[in-house]
Amino acid sequence: GHLVVACPPEDDDLKLAEKITERFGEEFGKAVFVETRVLGHARPQDNVFEVWLESYEIDLLHSKRQAFINSKVWKGPSEVDDEQLEYLVDR
Repeated sequence: GHLVVACPPEDDDLKLAEKITERFGEEFGKAVFVETRVLGHARPQDNVFEVWLESYEIDLLHSKRQAFINSKVWKGPSEVDDEQLEYLVDR
């Protein structure tokens, strides 16, 4: 599979993307390729931090933006803490 982490060029977001990459590497090795897409045009107030898995289909696993603008439909948390990270790995 191909896991994509999309985030703005902010230090905290990049550190979190690195943490996700390392955790997926521990769990899946080379079976899952993790790519961080730095969205240079995104600003912190845009609340962009998304994680999706590309395989036969594209599955949105985490969306900070959806948690803020579409909370009636999107039921996940806005932040990736340790519990959410393990949820991503389990998915």
